[in-house]
Amino acid sequence: MSRSITRRLIAYFVAVLFIFALLTAGIYIFIFRKTVMSAARENLFERGDRIAHLLVNWSFDDPDIDFCPDETDTATAGESSPEPSRGRWGEGTGKGNASASQGQGQGQGQGKGKQERRGVREYRVRTDRFLTWLSQIDAGELWLVDKKTETVLTATDKSVSTSELPESIDTLLDRVLAGESVYSEDFGTLFGTPSMTVGLPIRDAQGDIASALFLHTSVAEATSGLMAAWQGLLLSLVIALIVVVLLAILLSRHFIDPLKRLQRTTAKLADGDYRARTNLDMQDEIGQLGNEIDMLAERLEEAEGERHFTDASRRKFLSEISHELRTPVTVIRGSLEALRDGIVKEDDVTEYYATMSASAASLDRLIGDLLELTRLDNPEFTLDMEAVNLRDVVEDAVRQTRQIASQKGVEIDYKVSDEHDDFYGDYGRLRQMLVNILNNAVKFTPSGSRVFVDYRLRDAGCGSQFTDAVISIRDEGIGMSEETIRHLFDRFYTTGKAGTDSTGLGLSIAKSIADRHNVEIDVVSREGEGSTFTLSFPLDDRNVSAQIIV
Repeated sequence: MSRSITRRLIAYFVAVLFIFALLTAGIYIFIFRKTVMSAARENLFERGDRIAHLLVNWSFDDPDIDFCPDETDTATAGESSPEPSRGRWGEGTGKGNASASQGQGQGQGQGKGKQERRGVREYRVRTDRFLTWLSQIDAGELWLVDKKTETVLTATDKSVSTSELPESIDTLLDRVLAGESVYSEDFGTLFGTPSMTVGLPIRDAQGDIASALFLHTSVAEATSGLMAAWQGLLLSLVIALIVVVLLAILLSRHFIDPLKRLQRTTAKLADGDYRARTNLDMQDEIGQLGNEIDMLAERLEEAEGERHFTDASRRKFLSEISHELRTPVTVIRGSLEALRDGIVKEDDVTEYYATMSASAASLDRLIGDLLELTRLDNPEFTLDMEAVNLRDVVEDAVRQTRQIASQKGVEIDYKVSDEHDDFYGDYGRLRQMLVNILNNAVKFTPSGSRVFVDYRLRDAGCGSQFTDAVISIRDEGIGMSEETIRHLFDRFYTTGKAGTDSTGLGLSIAKSIADRHNVEIDVVSREGEGSTFTLSFPLDDRNVSAQIIV
């Protein structure tokens, strides 16, 4: 079980981490790529601005700059014509020194045309070299589009007519030549790989747009850091997975140890060891489960103790009832055998008959009490529940007991309240309960003493509604010890101090009747000072619940 839970915990941790890592990586890469692309775009615009500014303000024949120091100007080799005059980007560079004179005629025109053509060639050669030099130091591909000639000069010494460009790119060119700075990724179709392009207008000295500059860079080059980011994320994920697996193993042990303790405890409980406890001191659901199991174990232990007590009581009951039944039967049988054998004197026959009659009466009383207890213990036995006047019940019980008390010389002092309230119960059983307690008080009260009976109603303190009817029975008898009080309502329990025959079932029957009516019996006694039985009859909802258990 533990290994299965451990595997599941590890799988849960890893799954959660993996999903979280994928989401985080996806969001991170998306934001990172977007940020890198945005930064690359801004960088392209900045580089384009610098190059455009350089082209506008820099002459190509600056003697301090050698754009291609390792190459020979093959385009002008063999030609001894003078260099074209210095000028800025966008100005006419075909103004040469072909003729020293300013004369008129056809020879002058032809010389001027040759100088212009030679100037254009040198312009393109120098421009290509300049673009090549810029491409090398700027790490990007440059295009220069002349507005007048509609040609595209690149760093590869190739020139392309603008009419050869795709329509989408031609549209961008028109926007740049119109004075707009643009950004596009459409050149990827032309280069065969995703690319980023910015286009900037170049103005001449008069402020007119003379050319367009396009600066290209590969998207893969701009986002080259993404691969490093992916590698870092994968490495972090692997490390995190290792850490998570180790933590999951440690946490699973911390989680499983209490479960193992619960398992061991429940196994002991199943084997009948109800003293087993989990003893978990945790404030979570596992701790609550442990507390519930401990409570269950306590109740099982109590139930086991009650079972042992019930078994012992049953054995004791069978032993005592056998003794109680055997005693009168033995007396009756012995008397009958003596009478049958004629060994009884004529004068003693009457006494033998009286003894048999008393034994038969005792046996009858014992059997009646046993039947009464059996009925009361049976949950299916129903009482005749109705609204009764408790004052009438008390007066009836006192009246029935006074005859026995007067024979013994005991006076019953009865005090009753004028107030009364109805109680839901069985009139006959309630009277029997009071009679049994009164008879017990009379038995243990010496002649010439009194038994006090008090009936009153008790409220909750506000005086508006009565909550209990209280019946108090106090005698001036010999009293009882604490040990006797603990076993007072046990079946067949007798002290042997009354001097009268007793089955030991009267108070047990009274307690059973009280329990069926939710009546509480409280006993206070001291040896030599008498005893007091206080019965509390609920007059509120507690009395209604008695209807359920009848």
